[in-house]
Amino acid sequence: MSRLVACKVALAARIDSFHESSNGEQGIALFNEIKRRLDKLQQPPPVKAVKPLPKPIESRKTRGGRRARAMKVKYKVTELRKENNRMMFGKV
Repeated sequence: MSRLVACKVALAARIDSFHESSNGEQGIALFNEIKRRLDKLQQPPPVKAVKPLPKPIESRKTRGGRRARAMKVKYKVTELRKENNRMMFGKV
């Protein structure tokens, strides 16, 4: 991007040295373009949106058996816990 600005500056200098534009239209146009590009170079880069990671693919299947059944029984939600988790609507 800065190379493009340098080229425009060199072109403006050549036009000025050879007196090609008597009323200065080309010089003003190049000056405005150079100014616009320099302003664009000084701006901070846009902030990238943070994307959440996708849900991992569950590739490993758990097998059943005596140990798996024992774990289910051990960590099963009890009736008391079910009652605590219920929300009563209309009551404070």
